[in-house]
Amino acid sequence: MKRIIGLCALLIWSVTATAGDTTDDIRAMWARYMQAEQAWQQTLEQMVVSSHPELKEISALNRKMQERFLEVRKHRFDYLLQHDPQRITVSQDVNEFSNFFWTSLDDQALAEQDPGYARLLREAKQLRKRYVFNADKDAYRRVVKQLKSGKDYREAQARRLAQLKQVSNDLGEFLARGLVAQR
Repeated sequence: MKRIIGLCALLIWSVTATAGDTTDDIRAMWARYMQAEQAWQQTLEQMVVSSHPELKEISALNRKMQERFLEVRKHRFDYLLQHDPQRITVSQDVNEFSNFFWTSLDDQALAEQDPGYARLLREAKQLRKRYVFNADKDAYRRVVKQLKSGKDYREAQARRLAQLKQVSNDLGEFLARGLVAQR
């Protein structure tokens, strides 16, 4: 009987230890996704400003807005990972992984738990409002559209996509090792 209890305790410990490692692995993959997206926003800002210095303010505003919304998503991801991990889709597709279901009730629960999240969300929304009503927004969009046909843009986008593909590959490898069930 002691042997069975000991084996059960060992099994529970190993499942708990694996779950912690799994969470850490998933969180690390999310961090790499975030780094790729943040680097892309910085690169885009640099490309716009280098070709159109008059758009420096709107470019910085766009980058800040995008970075704040990435921070909002990080808080949401961490919240789901802790409270409702089955809503995070772990598949060999970084788009599925990064586009989890989120509701206004989730916003409310997270804001109650973490006042910093509520502040960050307000800040992101204020930046979006400033961006939407900025007089240079249309000029900024036209420049980005022009840049898309250029070599530098395509190379920068290819670097970003390669980083995201690596995250997708790692997610697939993670699934192949059987650390989580595909959702």
